[in-house]
Amino acid sequence: MRITKKTTLTGVVGLTTTAVATLILAVPGSASAVPVPIDPVERYEVYLKGKEAAGDAGATEVLNKFQDLSEGKQKSFVEYINDIEVQRAFVEALSTGIEEPPDGSADEDNYSTERRKELYGGDVLIESDYQVEDLGDTGDDDTAGPSTMGEAGAQGTAGNKRVTHSVADTVLGIKVT
Repeated sequence: MRITKKTTLTGVVGLTTTAVATLILAVPGSASAVPVPIDPVERYEVYLKGKEAAGDAGATEVLNKFQDLSEGKQKSFVEYINDIEVQRAFVEALSTGIEEPPDGSADEDNYSTERRKELYGGDVLIESDYQVEDLGDTGDDDTAGPSTMGEAGAQGTAGNKRVTHSVADTVLGIKVT
């Protein structure tokens, strides 16, 4: 028998075809080469279940309330949390600078301001709470200037203040953050 390049090539192609056919037959009939698309509602549930498995108690509460919604409301919920206008409003509330005391405030050292923004007819609510609390004069001159510990300070200011700013969004009655 005489072996030529043509004979060798034919043998390699035949062997490769046999190997591929064997692999295809070994794959169960239910397997598919095309990934099954996952619905955005299902994807959000999977996300929450992952957070729940990681020990996030807040995720459990949100998941339970989310699953109580009708299918249509679940779809709207996911659309709202992915909506660019909702995200923009949340970031805007989060990035609001230092609030001034409300007009007529009797105490400029201790005050709280709240803002609310409703979107989509009240389906989405973004709330911002800003609080300033005077902790009193520590008597230590080191608190009067800028801190070397990464805390904000104002030169010439005596005393100690606590400032907090929190932002929360509620979608279809479910507090998300």
